[in-house]
Amino acid sequence: MNKQIWKYSVELSGDAFSRDIPRGADILSFQNQEGNLVFWASVDPQEEKEGRFFVIIGTGMDFGLHEKHIGTVQDGAYVWHLFEIKP
Repeated sequence: MNKQIWKYSVELSGDAFSRDIPRGADILSFQNQEGNLVFWASVDPQEEKEGRFFVIIGTGMDFGLHEKHIGTVQDGAYVWHLFEIKP
């Protein structure tokens, strides 16, 4: 089983969003890459994909108890926090 690093783009919509990611993937990092918010995951490309749900929250905003912090990005005057929504 060989793993790969895959990159996923995210947008600031204020709403929860999903990404189809191979089952068992580990999210490694959340950063601003050339003005775009992205996260990277270590994946087994042979695994079946599953929908995983996320939300980006600004500093000072409320978030739920079922959300796991993935990472924080400074974007100019703003600071964004990526959370994965766990069932």
